[in-house]
Amino acid sequence: MFKFAKRLTHEGVVTPVRPFGSGRSAPAPKGDRPDGSRHSYPRRLSRLPLQVTYIRPNKESITNTYFSRMKKIALFPVAALLFLGACSDDEEQRPVPNDPVQTVAPVADDVTLNAPALTDIKADGSNFRASYANNQEIVYSLASHATQGYIAIVKRIEGSAADVVVPASVSYNGNDFKVYCLDLYVDGISDNVTSLTLPSTAVAMVKNDNYVAADAAYLRAQFERGHSLTKIELENGFRGYSSINGAVYTDNLETLVSVPRAAAGTFTVADGTTTIDDRAFYYCQSLDVITFPASVESIGSEAVTFTDNLLLINSLATVPPTCPEDAFGKYAHDGVLRVPAAAKDAYTPAKPDVEEPVVPAEPAEDASDEEWDKYYDDLDAYTAAKAEYDEIMEAYNAVAGWLPFHNIEGVTF
Repeated sequence: MFKFAKRLTHEGVVTPVRPFGSGRSAPAPKGDRPDGSRHSYPRRLSRLPLQVTYIRPNKESITNTYFSRMKKIALFPVAALLFLGACSDDEEQRPVPNDPVQTVAPVADDVTLNAPALTDIKADGSNFRASYANNQEIVYSLASHATQGYIAIVKRIEGSAADVVVPASVSYNGNDFKVYCLDLYVDGISDNVTSLTLPSTAVAMVKNDNYVAADAAYLRAQFERGHSLTKIELENGFRGYSSINGAVYTDNLETLVSVPRAAAGTFTVADGTTTIDDRAFYYCQSLDVITFPASVESIGSEAVTFTDNLLLINSLATVPPTCPEDAFGKYAHDGVLRVPAAAKDAYTPAKPDVEEPVVPAEPAEDASDEEWDKYYDDLDAYTAAKAEYDEIMEAYNAVAGWLPFHNIEGVTF
């Protein structure tokens, strides 16, 4: 028998719902409207459900609905303004520092390893975990080395210690293993760690399943795992590298390799530094001021990028250091660049008003000797003009990284 369902809503709505039809004829339901009148459905039921809604007039309901909607309409502009205010990027402007420029002597830190005592050791999957007296924990793996025998590789640095000192060796199952390599996982340094000291033994990197001398890019990638690092120190004798004021340089102190990601305030590159390596200040989001000494000659790719709070860069070089167009990121470009007053124009050169020479067209095969002679003369002239053009553009592109700065000040340091 055809059954009929009723639904009464808070607005006084009666909703009769007809079930799926089977294709057979059925009598129309009776007495389902509020007034008791009949429905006039087709004699053939559809194969789709049909829902019919009747709204019982209700003055109070209509009035309340009207005022409720009017309130929403009236409050919409207020809500929109509050939302826009909450999303506004107009933060309080921080003043650009005017402190005198400082210098840092090119003298490596004197670092003597003072590793804490080992208190516990246990297996950690295929690795093992060592706990130390200062609450630092280091996860190591073991590997066979052609000349060193079995070596320990640092995989993770954890625990609650803020100052972590990686020891030169670790004991496991009654054997001592030299800490020879860093191979940290992506999140391999705990956010608790603010200071990291490495032994002079940890000088290798893993490359194609071999252990070779760690290069700058490899070490920098290891240090970038430490989101809270403010200081990195390398033990005296660390092969190829030294630390100055908690940052890593090559051992000849000519290249700045890596600045800790959580370094804050002002960072001054050591005098005598000639090269700022790729990504040296990568993600240093707490720095306000960076000062490059007059000795700097080149700045690498992405050297100063993702430096969200950077306000000022001081470049003391009278000849602009060469740098690619991606050397500085948006935050650096939005800050202030201060350079020697006499060198301001050199940091912002106008694009050369020269056109690239066009290669002369080769004459037809049956051209006369005079036409071929003229072609070769034109080709010689093109070669000389192209070399001159390339030299001009190379000089211009060499300082491309300085061009996007919006606010350049020429000052006397």
